[in-house]
Amino acid sequence: MSHGATRPYSPTYTKAIARLDKGIADPREATEYVFEYALAPEIQIANFRNQKTVCQTGKWFPANTLHAKLTGMALPVDCEYFGTNGQTFLKLKSVFIKELGVTMKRESVSSTRKRTWTIGDVR
Repeated sequence: MSHGATRPYSPTYTKAIARLDKGIADPREATEYVFEYALAPEIQIANFRNQKTVCQTGKWFPANTLHAKLTGMALPVDCEYFGTNGQTFLKLKSVFIKELGVTMKRESVSSTRKRTWTIGDVR
């Protein structure tokens, strides 16, 4: 059983950020963003795990194709999370809704499960 599955909230501590492409806060079409960091499941001074996340954006499309009540444009953001050994441990597909300034998950895939999110309603 994973550490996160045994407790409802399991914080992760970041020791160092080696690289952070800040442009991901206002993503551009067809662009790669990289985040490299060292994590630990609890406060400690050694044995942090180096990890890397690489996100690639697609092309802008009308947000109303996700849900009829959404307006403006949306941008696909696909991220791949790499562990210490360089192997992928998670793939996450999201979409950035420009007019709302939010990124919404669409699908995540790990070695143990696949999850899908849909938009039920927009208020």
